[in-house]
Amino acid sequence: MLETQTVLSILDEAAAAIGGWTALESIQCVHLDSEGQDWEPWQAHDIGGTVDASTFRIATDLDLGAGASRVEMDANVAYPWPHRVAYVEITDADAGMLADLSLGAVAIRRLHPSLYATARRDFAAFAPEALRLARADAGAVLEGRTSRSVRFRHHDADRWATLTLADDRTPTSLTYADHDPVQGDISYCFEWSDWRDVGGIRLPYKLRRLIDGRPIREERLSRVTLNEPVSDEKFTIPTIVRAQDEAGRRIVTGWTQRRRAMGLPYEEYTRVQHVDTTPLAPGVWLARGGTHNSFVIEMADHLVVFEPPLFEGRSEGVIAAAKKSAPGKPIRHIVLSHFHDDHMGGVRTYAAEEAIVVVHSSAGDYIRAVLGQRRTLEPDRLEIARRDGRQSQPAVMLVDDAMSLTDGTREVKLFQVPNAHSSGMLVGYVPDARVLFTADLVSDTFPLIPAFASSVYELIEKNKLSVQMIACGHGNAMPFAQLAYALGK
Repeated sequence: MLETQTVLSILDEAAAAIGGWTALESIQCVHLDSEGQDWEPWQAHDIGGTVDASTFRIATDLDLGAGASRVEMDANVAYPWPHRVAYVEITDADAGMLADLSLGAVAIRRLHPSLYATARRDFAAFAPEALRLARADAGAVLEGRTSRSVRFRHHDADRWATLTLADDRTPTSLTYADHDPVQGDISYCFEWSDWRDVGGIRLPYKLRRLIDGRPIREERLSRVTLNEPVSDEKFTIPTIVRAQDEAGRRIVTGWTQRRRAMGLPYEEYTRVQHVDTTPLAPGVWLARGGTHNSFVIEMADHLVVFEPPLFEGRSEGVIAAAKKSAPGKPIRHIVLSHFHDDHMGGVRTYAAEEAIVVVHSSAGDYIRAVLGQRRTLEPDRLEIARRDGRQSQPAVMLVDDAMSLTDGTREVKLFQVPNAHSSGMLVGYVPDARVLFTADLVSDTFPLIPAFASSVYELIEKNKLSVQMIACGHGNAMPFAQLAYALGK
């Protein structure tokens, strides 16, 4: 009881530090204009690095009384290639809508369930709302037995959160236990600073978002208005959109937000996977059906799979399709092309199948760390196998410049290809099928980047590989002659 009173008094002091509960509870509508920058830590050239993903302008409207939000985003994306990302996102207590404006036309659909759940959590990025949520939880406790951290349950997001206060009780950050389909259990943090007076209420004019302490977004406010009338039409979700099937699960994760910020696909997450195993040669298939492909090679008594992209659901779909194509043969090796999270997010699923993880030596420690993650919020197959005592630390095989996997009859050659996209990039080649697999460097679904594609061409020429077909990590397979022609060779 004493601790409860202490928590409530601390939260009352925090409210007083930015205007008092009476003033804060009078806020019904909020309008925020901001600009800023996005970064992506898990798409850099080197492990531990980061890339400048985009610069943007955002207009945000919140109706706190009705529990509705509207976000208007207009971003200039630099990575993975220059393009525009523009959309309007609307949510209320029941549903969400996305109006995609990126291509000039308006494409309206129901908001992806993960984006919806994450948008509902993000109401707490508005500092007074974070205080209200903490105050509303009767189970809130002091964290670490200090008077500067309050731990509470955000029931809408179904997550624990920690509100941290400065010595003067001004809120400084809100940190969530968050799930990432690639990184597992992580911390997701809103960090507030540059507090200014707005009509007698102190509000932060700088907001940073961080994952495990690594910045992914910074916003700087240029205008804030409180309780100005807002047309109901701003928050209207058409009946035809509400009637659409949401399809998928409402899992809170910044992963879908980060994918969308770069203008990259995220729609498959939590949804039924459709995998098409297209034969390229006897016993060689390209597993397609989504935004990312895998490459399946049949050996005498086992399978080799190249590329475990995205997340567990995708890997489960590919594994089932591979076993159907070659019944009775286990997957012995799963080869990672590179460490970018959208190309190795399903590696743990193969490890749960007891496949040996093959990766370039530069990424060995990182992949071992991924395989050793805890996944308590959304347990995957490897986490469950460990709980049941059926799985220990998965085996990892390292490749330097080149390596061969063979059963004495068929050979799969692995080569490290230096390039400007990612360090430790591997390509796979099946000599008897004359097929080479590469991810990101060559594709028919996004603009050909000569510097990337040339690195593959030069590797083929240098090693005198008799390549007839190139299987791409995105899109389809193409004749080698088509690549040579596109490069003017």
